[in-house]
Amino acid sequence: MSKEVFLINFYCKNGFVLLVCIYIIFRFIRKKWFVFTFSGMLECKAKKWLIKHKKIISLSFNTLLILTMGIACWYKIVPAIRDIPHAINNEFVYFEGEVTKDSYIGSKNKMEQHNLYILDKNTSNIVYLQIYGRSEIRKGTIVKVAYLPYSLEGTLLSRNY
Repeated sequence: MSKEVFLINFYCKNGFVLLVCIYIIFRFIRKKWFVFTFSGMLECKAKKWLIKHKKIISLSFNTLLILTMGIACWYKIVPAIRDIPHAINNEFVYFEGEVTKDSYIGSKNKMEQHNLYILDKNTSNIVYLQIYGRSEIRKGTIVKVAYLPYSLEGTLLSRNY
């Protein structure tokens, strides 16, 4: 994958997360809490219990939603925003090393996300990166990657077995 395609993919994905967070913020500002109604539910013991504990369920759900949104913003949106100057100026970090651990998400016919632990040749430090590419990467593969410094996501430039 080229760096330009990676940047489009990266900022579309993080833009979607940002839009969901903005929607939830505006939802809380305009309508306050998400409120549950159980009127359409069949008559059973669970319905009575749910109606009795409606406030606790609503408070728990809304608290969990706010925490999840905060974590998503902190770990995905903030690094993406900090990487904008690097992306605009094409200041990727180039890195070459040996893969010590790999797990990939995807299929053979689509773009794959590889979660890699790479041992740097020069400094002997292990770096965790999320790399996108169509190539199969295994433990022991020598890879050359370009990634953004704050989000630690990048693209595979080359690999050697």
